[in-house]
Parts: sequence; C-alpha cells; structure tokens
Amino acid sequence: MSTTNDAPIKSNQVPDNHTSEANNQAQLSIFAQIQSKIIDYIVLGIFAIIIILIIYYYVKKLMNSDTFQNAISGIKKGIDTLKGAVNRGTGKPLGCDIDETNRSGLCYKNCNSDEESDGTQRCYKNPPNWSNGAIWPGGKTITHLQHGTIYSPVGTTNTIPNDCTGTKQMNNGLCYDVPDGWIVTSPGFIGEKCENIQPGFTRDDGTGCWIDADTYGRGVGRDPGLGDCQSGWINDGLTCREPISCASGWDFFTKGCTGGAVVQRPANNCYGNEEKWGALCYPKCKSGYSPSGCCTCLRPANVKYRKIESRIGTLPDKCPGDKELHGRLCYPKCQDDANNKWPYERTDDNLEFCTTKCPNGWKNIGIGGCERPFRDVGMGVPIHVCPPGMENDAGLCYPPCDTLQEVKDKMAQDSNLKFKGVAATCFPML
Repeated sequence: MSTTNDAPIKSNQVPDNHTSEANNQAQLSIFAQIQSKIIDYIVLGIFAIIIILIIYYYVKKLMNSDTFQNAISGIKKGIDTLKGAVNRGTGKPLGCDIDETNRSGLCYKNCNSDEESDGTQRCYKNPPNWSNGAIWPGGKTITHLQHGTIYSPVGTTNTIPNDCTGTKQMNNGLCYDVPDGWIVTSPGFIGEKCENIQPGFTRDDGTGCWIDADTYGRGVGRDPGLGDCQSGWINDGLTCREPISCASGWDFFTKGCTGGAVVQRPANNCYGNEEKWGALCYPKCKSGYSPSGCCTCLRPANVKYRKIESRIGTLPDKCPGDKELHGRLCYPKCQDDANNKWPYERTDDNLEFCTTKCPNGWKNIGIGGCERPFRDVGMGVPIHVCPPGMENDAGLCYPPCDTLQEVKDKMAQDSNLKFKGVAATCFPML
C-alpha cells in the first residue's frame, strides 16, 4: 500500500543487476583472503614440523650421549640420597668455652675465684682477709670498698700537743731539729754541746763554754821531820856522827885514826802526792790548777766558743698519753688489729670518725672508700663453641651424624655407607 508521502526514486540509484555484481566481487575478495591465510598456516605448519624433527634429532642424540646418561644417573642418585636422608633435629645456638661466660651473645673470659666481674670485661679484686684473719667489715660495690666507721671525736681533755716527737728538742714551747751532739742554745739558735768541746766546763753563756777561775787552799804545810843517819853513823839527835876508827896502837889524838865527822841530820822527803815549798810539804794541786804561793792552788779562767747556727722552731707535735695528732688537736687512737680485728685509722678528711684501713696496696680515696684493683680480660668475642658432643654447621650446633641411631642402623646394613651432615639433615654419600 502506498501513499502520497512515498519518496520518489532518485536518479543516482543503481539498478538491481549492478548491485548483484558488486556483491559477487565482495565475496570473491573474502574468499581470496581466507585462501591466503590457509596457505600461510600450511607453511607455518610445515616449518614447525621441520623444527620439531630437528629438535627430536638432537634430543635423541643427546639422550644417547654419556652426559645425558650421567645427568639421569645423578638425578636418580639425588633422589636416592633424599630418600635415605636422616633428620638430626633443630640446630642449637653456639655458646662459649668452659673458661668463658656468655653475656648477650658475646664470650668473656671468666674471673678468678678471688675476683668479681663487672658484667663486661673487668674483673675486680675481692677484699682479702687482714693478716690476722679479720674479714672486711664494711660494705662494697663492684668498683669500691665502702669504709666501716666508728664515731670518735676529739674529746675535752689533753687535746693539745705538749711535747716533741723523735729527737726534737723543746725550748721555750717550740720544737727544734738538732744534729747529734748539738743543743738549742737560745730561741732560734742551736750550738755544739759544751761537754764535747770543753770537758769540765762550769758555765755555758750560749756562745762560749767556760771554765771559770778558781782557787783553793792546800793547808799550812807539813814538816817532813829529820831523816835517818846514813848506815853506820851515830845519831846524836840533830846531827849524825861518823864513828872513829884507829889502827892498833893508835888513838884519836895521834895518827892512824879515821872518822869523827859530824853532819846535820837530813830532812825527810815529801810524800809522792806532795811537793816541797820551803821547808814544808804541801799537797800537790789538782789537775788544771797550779800553786799560787805556798798555800793556794789557782785555776785560771778558760773559754772555748762553740759553733752556732740559726734554726726555726715548730709547734709541739707530740700528744699526751695514747692520743695522736691531726691538725693541731689530739684524738684518741683508733682500733688496731689486735684480737683478730680489722684495723681502723683516722684520716684528715673525716676526723670525727675512725675508718677502716684499706687492704695493703689498695688506694684509699677518703670518704669514697678503697678502690678495688681490677684487670681487663679483653673485649668479648661472638659465641663460637658448640656444647660437648655437638658440631658446628653454619653457626648452629647439631649432633654428629654417626651418633644418631637411625644412621647407625643404616650403616650397619651397608658397611660402605657414609653420611654427611648438612644443616639439620644427614645425607648418605652414595
């Protein structure tokens, strides 16, 4: 059914016979393209077959080669090795030697039995017993001994030194150091002792040693009396008479007689400790004295001057009784090491207390205590040792393969079988 609105046929529309021809040409073009593709696939297929044949040739050649056979044999051996492997458990971490200590994964040398570790690389000495066996009574830290203390103040009596120590000499409240054979002659001066340069001195005036002039009487003298007449003479009292001797027939008044001389009787000699002055004997003067007239002995004055040196005196430094000097005050002595006790001492930095003495050779740093001597054991080294009966494999410790029962059983079945441990597994060495 048509209407008036139907569009008229345009002048450029192709007639039906022409449209059919165009469709035929399009179909021919599509067929040509398909044909071209089929040819391409056929060529590729042929090329692929050739490649497959080449690969097959070389694969077959390779499979027949020794290398391939060896590879197949190795694979089979690997499979057998895996099948025969024995698990030896989880590895344990490394440790330290028996003479070392593990601190945070590092090994440090152990301290000796008389030492204490500070937790790193130092070993500090423990306090030794005193020579009497006493044990350290104070506290301690890792680096120091802490003093034990006893309260011991200065007190109220005998607190000032009143004498000199040692060989010092006291003079007018001061102490002087003087050489042997010298004395303090006056404040600020010393000199030789008079008895050393003037034996028997009677006066010391500080600079000279005197023997003063002196006299003494030696009495009125002693009459020594008359001595005896010589042998054979006749004592007539004040005189001595020679006897007369006459020859036979002669007498004194004629010739031929001898003797008859008369002499005064000699005076007696003085005694050995006497000397004669005039007709009398007097005692000899004492040594150093000489006669001054008949009856007096005189000693003249004599002086010898000593060597003098200046010297500065110091305040007295010796305390009374059993006290000891600190500064200018005298304190009670601290406890000594009697009765198996640890000795105490008083130090200038803590005078109100007696504090423990440091062990011999240890440094006393005062109130801080005694420094503990130490030695350095060196830097720590990484853990490096397995426990006894284990072996190190890649930083972990495992039991040796030949100690495992399963391995022992397998080796018992094949005496030539050996195992090698790799990490947590023991592999048979085929």
